[in-house]
Amino acid sequence: MSEAAVLIRHHAELTTAGSVLIIDDEAAIRESLETLLEFEGYSVESAETGEEGGQTGRASFDLALLDFALPDRNGLEIRRTYAPVIRNWR
Repeated sequence: MSEAAVLIRHHAELTTAGSVLIIDDEAAIRESLETLLEFEGYSVESAETGEEGGQTGRASFDLALLDFALPDRNGLEIRRTYAPVIRNWR
């Protein structure tokens, strides 16, 4: 078995490290973060706008990564609006 196959298998066997919500209007940033976080075992959902982020299927997340310059809202507005769905929001 190749080294890459062993690494992929190892990561597939890991339990989920936590849940992350990514809200960013730049697709390349969202996709890069999703790939990195999923590789590390996180369950990831992403959205392009603040409105879309607030309509995710999950009830809560362990972490939210927010873009502060979104087309529909700024990150601080989103933080105030959606703080209840982020566990231990700080």
